[in-house]
Amino acid sequence: MKTVILALLTGLGVLAPIWWYVRMDAIKAWHGLPATFTPLDSAGKPVPFEHRHERYLKVAEVMMTVASASLVFIPSSRLSVYKNACAFALILLGLCVLYSVGFMALLTYFYERFLYNDQSYLPWKYGLLHALGFGALFCFALAYIVLAGGVASSVIYANAPPRATASFALLNIWAAARLEKSPH
Repeated sequence: MKTVILALLTGLGVLAPIWWYVRMDAIKAWHGLPATFTPLDSAGKPVPFEHRHERYLKVAEVMMTVASASLVFIPSSRLSVYKNACAFALILLGLCVLYSVGFMALLTYFYERFLYNDQSYLPWKYGLLHALGFGALFCFALAYIVLAGGVASSVIYANAPPRATASFALLNIWAAARLEKSPH
Protein backbone atom coordinates (compact mmCIF):
# COMPACT_ATOMS: atom_id res chain seq x y z
CA MET A 1 0.00 0.00 0.00
CA LYS A 2 2.91 2.34 0.71
CA THR A 3 4.17 1.85 -2.81
CA VAL A 4 0.80 2.79 -4.27
CA ILE A 5 0.61 5.90 -2.09
CA LEU A 6 4.17 6.88 -3.02
CA ALA A 7 3.38 6.43 -6.72
CA LEU A 8 0.21 8.50 -6.44
CA LEU A 9 1.99 11.25 -4.53
CA THR A 10 4.78 11.26 -7.10
CA GLY A 11 2.47 11.28 -10.10
CA LEU A 12 0.00 13.79 -8.70
CA GLY A 13 2.70 15.88 -7.05
CA VAL A 14 4.33 16.71 -10.35
CA LEU A 15 1.27 18.57 -11.67
CA ALA A 16 1.01 21.40 -9.16
CA PRO A 17 4.61 22.67 -9.37
CA ILE A 18 4.64 22.64 -13.18
CA TRP A 19 1.23 24.29 -13.38
CA TRP A 20 2.16 26.98 -10.85
CA TYR A 21 5.58 27.71 -12.37
CA VAL A 22 4.37 27.93 -15.98
CA ARG A 23 1.31 29.98 -14.97
CA MET A 24 3.43 32.46 -13.02
CA ASP A 25 5.96 32.66 -15.86
CA ALA A 26 3.15 33.34 -18.35
CA ILE A 27 1.70 36.05 -16.13
CA LYS A 28 5.12 37.75 -15.96
CA ALA A 29 5.82 37.37 -19.67
CA TRP A 30 2.41 38.55 -20.86
CA HIS A 31 1.72 40.92 -17.96
CA GLY A 32 -1.45 39.01 -17.02
CA LEU A 33 -2.92 39.21 -20.53
CA PRO A 34 -4.27 36.14 -22.34
CA ALA A 35 -1.84 33.94 -24.25
CA THR A 36 -2.13 33.05 -27.91
CA PHE A 37 -1.99 29.87 -29.95
CA THR A 38 -0.93 31.88 -33.01
CA PRO A 39 2.07 34.11 -32.23
CA LEU A 40 3.29 36.51 -34.89
CA ASP A 41 6.22 35.55 -37.09
CA SER A 42 9.01 37.93 -38.12
CA ALA A 43 6.83 39.35 -40.90
CA GLY A 44 4.02 40.13 -38.45
CA LYS A 45 1.68 37.39 -39.67
CA PRO A 46 0.09 34.88 -37.26
CA VAL A 47 1.72 31.44 -37.27
CA PRO A 48 -0.99 28.79 -37.74
CA PHE A 49 -1.37 26.32 -34.88
CA GLU A 50 -2.90 23.38 -36.79
CA HIS A 51 0.43 21.74 -37.65
CA ARG A 52 1.70 21.99 -34.07
CA HIS A 53 -1.70 20.83 -32.80
CA GLU A 54 -1.46 17.64 -34.86
CA ARG A 55 2.11 17.03 -33.72
CA TYR A 56 1.26 17.51 -30.04
CA LEU A 57 -1.69 15.14 -30.34
CA LYS A 58 0.44 12.50 -32.09
CA VAL A 59 3.10 12.62 -29.37
CA ALA A 60 0.44 12.27 -26.67
CA GLU A 61 -1.24 9.43 -28.62
CA VAL A 62 1.99 7.46 -28.96
CA MET A 63 2.85 7.90 -25.28
CA MET A 64 -0.69 6.93 -24.27
CA THR A 65 -0.66 3.88 -26.55
CA VAL A 66 2.63 2.57 -25.19
CA ALA A 67 1.55 3.26 -21.59
CA SER A 68 -1.79 1.51 -22.15
CA ALA A 69 -0.13 -1.50 -23.72
CA SER A 70 2.32 -1.62 -20.82
CA LEU A 71 -0.58 -1.62 -18.35
CA VAL A 72 -1.83 -4.80 -20.02
CA PHE A 73 1.47 -6.62 -20.58
CA ILE A 74 3.54 -5.80 -17.49
CA PRO A 75 1.40 -7.73 -14.97
CA SER A 76 1.75 -10.90 -17.06
CA SER A 77 5.50 -10.46 -17.60
CA ARG A 78 8.40 -11.68 -15.48
CA LEU A 79 8.59 -8.21 -13.96
CA SER A 80 5.54 -9.03 -11.86
CA VAL A 81 7.96 -10.78 -9.48
CA TYR A 82 9.04 -7.30 -8.41
CA LYS A 83 5.74 -6.34 -6.86
CA ASN A 84 6.69 -2.91 -5.48
CA ALA A 85 8.49 -1.74 -8.60
CA CYS A 86 5.75 -3.14 -10.81
CA ALA A 87 2.98 -1.51 -8.76
CA PHE A 88 4.81 1.82 -8.75
CA ALA A 89 5.30 1.71 -12.52
CA LEU A 90 1.71 0.64 -13.21
CA ILE A 91 0.29 3.54 -11.17
CA LEU A 92 2.55 6.00 -13.02
CA LEU A 93 1.59 4.52 -16.39
CA GLY A 94 -2.09 4.84 -15.47
CA LEU A 95 -1.54 8.48 -14.56
CA CYS A 96 0.34 8.95 -17.84
CA VAL A 97 -2.72 7.73 -19.75
CA LEU A 98 -5.01 9.97 -17.69
CA TYR A 99 -2.80 13.03 -18.17
CA SER A 100 -2.41 12.33 -21.91
CA VAL A 101 -6.16 12.10 -22.44
CA GLY A 102 -6.66 15.29 -20.43
CA PHE A 103 -3.93 17.04 -22.40
CA MET A 104 -5.38 16.06 -25.78
CA ALA A 105 -8.95 16.94 -24.83
CA LEU A 106 -8.11 20.28 -23.21
CA LEU A 107 -5.65 21.30 -25.93
CA THR A 108 -8.33 20.83 -28.55
CA TYR A 109 -11.02 22.45 -26.40
CA PHE A 110 -8.92 25.48 -25.50
CA TYR A 111 -7.85 25.93 -29.11
CA GLU A 112 -11.44 25.72 -30.37
CA ARG A 113 -12.48 28.33 -27.79
CA PHE A 114 -9.53 30.49 -28.85
CA LEU A 115 -10.71 30.44 -32.47
CA TYR A 116 -13.98 32.09 -31.42
CA ASN A 117 -12.55 34.33 -28.68
CA ASP A 118 -8.86 35.15 -28.89
CA GLN A 119 -8.93 36.47 -25.30
CA SER A 120 -9.99 33.10 -23.81
CA TYR A 121 -6.57 31.43 -23.53
CA LEU A 122 -5.63 32.60 -20.04
CA PRO A 123 -2.34 31.87 -18.21
CA TRP A 124 -3.96 29.21 -15.98
CA LYS A 125 -5.02 27.29 -19.10
CA TYR A 126 -1.54 27.64 -20.56
CA GLY A 127 -0.06 26.30 -17.31
CA LEU A 128 -2.58 23.46 -17.11
CA LEU A 129 -1.72 22.23 -20.61
CA HIS A 130 1.98 22.29 -19.77
CA ALA A 131 1.36 20.48 -16.47
CA LEU A 132 -0.69 17.74 -18.13
CA GLY A 133 1.70 17.30 -21.06
CA PHE A 134 4.92 17.30 -19.06
CA GLY A 135 3.25 15.42 -16.19
CA ALA A 136 2.39 12.62 -18.61
CA LEU A 137 5.95 12.61 -19.94
CA PHE A 138 7.40 12.58 -16.41
CA CYS A 139 5.17 9.67 -15.29
CA PHE A 140 5.96 7.74 -18.47
CA ALA A 141 9.71 8.21 -18.14
CA LEU A 142 9.84 7.46 -14.42
CA ALA A 143 7.74 4.32 -14.85
CA TYR A 144 10.15 2.99 -17.45
CA ILE A 145 13.18 3.92 -15.37
CA VAL A 146 11.73 1.88 -12.48
CA LEU A 147 10.97 -1.01 -14.83
CA ALA A 148 14.49 -0.80 -16.27
CA GLY A 149 15.80 -1.13 -12.71
CA GLY A 150 13.72 -4.28 -12.30
CA VAL A 151 14.99 -5.73 -15.57
CA ALA A 152 18.60 -4.87 -14.71
CA SER A 153 18.17 -6.46 -11.31
CA SER A 154 16.72 -9.63 -12.81
CA VAL A 155 19.56 -9.86 -15.34
CA ILE A 156 22.26 -9.32 -12.74
CA TYR A 157 20.75 -11.67 -10.17
CA ALA A 158 19.19 -14.23 -12.53
CA ASN A 159 20.19 -17.23 -10.40
CA ALA A 160 19.08 -15.81 -7.07
CA PRO A 161 15.67 -16.72 -5.69
CA PRO A 162 12.91 -14.19 -6.49
CA ARG A 163 12.70 -12.90 -2.91
CA ALA A 164 16.43 -12.09 -2.90
CA THR A 165 16.33 -10.40 -6.32
CA ALA A 166 13.34 -8.31 -5.37
CA SER A 167 15.28 -6.80 -2.51
CA PHE A 168 17.64 -5.19 -5.04
CA ALA A 169 14.92 -3.23 -6.80
CA LEU A 170 14.80 0.40 -5.77
CA LEU A 171 11.31 0.38 -4.33
CA ASN A 172 11.76 -2.92 -2.54
CA ILE A 173 14.79 -1.54 -0.76
CA TRP A 174 12.80 1.50 0.25
CA ALA A 175 9.87 -0.61 1.46
CA ALA A 176 12.14 -2.92 3.43
CA ALA A 177 13.87 0.02 5.11
CA ARG A 178 10.50 1.49 6.09
CA LEU A 179 9.30 -1.84 7.51
CA GLU A 180 12.49 -2.42 9.49
CA LYS A 181 12.21 0.89 11.29
CA SER A 182 10.46 0.36 14.56
CA PRO A 183 8.71 3.19 16.39
CA HIS A 184 10.62 4.28 19.51
